[in-house]
Amino acid sequence: MKSENGSKIPFNSDTLVSMLSHNLAANLKPHQVLELIKKLSVSLTGQQKTNLLEHLLGLTPIGHFESLRLATHLHSSCQRMPDCCDFVTWLPAELTLRIFSYLSWKSLTVCSEVNKSWLKYARHPDLYKHFCMLPKWSSPILRKPQLFNGITKSNEYNHRVPEENQQNSNNLINNHLEINWLNVFKKRVCLRRNFRLGKHRIRKFNGHSGAVYCIDCDAYRIVSGSADATIRVWNIRTNAKWSVQTLRGHSDAVRCVQLLSLPHYQLNNNNNNNIDGYCSTSPVHCIHESIASIPCSLCKLDTTVTYPNCWEPPEVLLISGSADTTLKLWRLSATSNWSRIACTCTLQGHTDTVRCVQADHEKVISGSYDCTIRLWSIISGQMKRIFRGHSAGITCLVYSDNFLYSGSLDNTVRIWNISNGVCYHTLIRPIYRNNLTETPIFSSSVSCLHLDYSQNRLVVAYHDGTVLAKHLSAFNPLINGHNHDLSVTNTTGITGNNNNNSLTWAFYPSTIYLDEYLYKTDYKSGSLIRCLTGDAWHIICGSDDKSIKVWQVGDNKFVNSLQEHEDGVTCAVISGSVIISGSYDKTVILYDFDVI
Repeated sequence: MKSENGSKIPFNSDTLVSMLSHNLAANLKPHQVLELIKKLSVSLTGQQKTNLLEHLLGLTPIGHFESLRLATHLHSSCQRMPDCCDFVTWLPAELTLRIFSYLSWKSLTVCSEVNKSWLKYARHPDLYKHFCMLPKWSSPILRKPQLFNGITKSNEYNHRVPEENQQNSNNLINNHLEINWLNVFKKRVCLRRNFRLGKHRIRKFNGHSGAVYCIDCDAYRIVSGSADATIRVWNIRTNAKWSVQTLRGHSDAVRCVQLLSLPHYQLNNNNNNNIDGYCSTSPVHCIHESIASIPCSLCKLDTTVTYPNCWEPPEVLLISGSADTTLKLWRLSATSNWSRIACTCTLQGHTDTVRCVQADHEKVISGSYDCTIRLWSIISGQMKRIFRGHSAGITCLVYSDNFLYSGSLDNTVRIWNISNGVCYHTLIRPIYRNNLTETPIFSSSVSCLHLDYSQNRLVVAYHDGTVLAKHLSAFNPLINGHNHDLSVTNTTGITGNNNNNSLTWAFYPSTIYLDEYLYKTDYKSGSLIRCLTGDAWHIICGSDDKSIKVWQVGDNKFVNSLQEHEDGVTCAVISGSVIISGSYDKTVILYDFDVI
């Protein structure tokens, strides 16, 4: 090719681009320019043709349909992969899954509608297993950390709940069972949506002749204690509205109950005050476990547990506390043809109403209006220790590891070492004053406590409707400098050993202010909080305004209010997809959010 002055121009893609951009072919008509480009491009290399094409595409905006028409020509040489335009079909499966793993579950839902190849990867179980392990979508069932009997060097003052606790709850799965993680995740998404929208069905249980003060439940039964001095057991797996068992033995109102699953429990008939053959490795049962599907898709409990008959609940131990100052241990058994109730032990020692109880497979801890907390052996039935320090009645108890948290009518929360009975901390509510001229707002009595393991905090509710919290890391020990175990010599002195040097000083519990404000109900409308509990997703509280308030764990956002009772709510439990509550209206109501 020659220029206007007759000199030869070396031809390549850059030369052709330069000709087009400098209007050297301005005298040619468009179709002549097109023919010229076709003839000249024959001498271009493959890379030069690509450069020319990129330049032309950059100069000309192409619509969607034009791009589809060009795609046919661009991929005409892809003989081995007819769907080469779809990267999902020709990328390695591992790489495709890696790409999809960066998408949200909502984006995966959209991707599943593209074609069959996208559907296959968008519903891959590994993706939804990953979602189910995330904190937001993990099991709503709270897991207590492993309980310890004695003090260890590394764990005595360690209030940190293990970070892997929630993940371990999801890993309690038998490897030989194939889990449909997509269905698990779908169910959890549906459950969250139902809680947010308040979509549920209810079942009401009638039978008590007095106010229902306390409830507990497992996968098969609901247990309720009442002012009528009876304990009633309801079948959670049938639609029967009447109790299947009625326990009579207390002479006054039943104020607290707790169920313990004991599949290997045996009773020594020679001594009714002893429980022998006790197995501390009893499996935990899930309340929302599907009858037709094991394991439960919500919490994924240990699937090594065998369930011989889902209609015949396993034998359990029930602990009850009453206004008659006693605690009783009951053995509950039932089949389709008969049921058996046996009071195996009565624990005596309190001098006033037993208001609260917490137990595991080795011990029972009870709190009373006599201002004391007592530790009992569940095996022998003997009292092991008395915790003294509160100046008014005990209203609530929770414990984890070697630490006991107690709430009282003296407006304080105390933290105790279970092994030695020492009170380490006293938690009090700050006194708020809007301005210097106003009367300060003093603290009211503690209504209930809740250990929120998912957020690693202690939640405290007061009778005036205020809910406060404190992170467990704030409960640090007062004693530092010891390299070895500490031992208690008396209630005010502690001795230890540090490099063979004996140290002795007076010990008093430290004062800690509850400074994390969560929420407050309307005190003027009569919303005195009577109960507070929660799981990994929600915190709920019942009050005298006949409602159950539901808040979301994490951002403390109000979710919903349940109003089915005709009088104040006195007690409530939440487990996965259900909330069960008792009331002054003498009824027990089950709210089931596992609905479509």
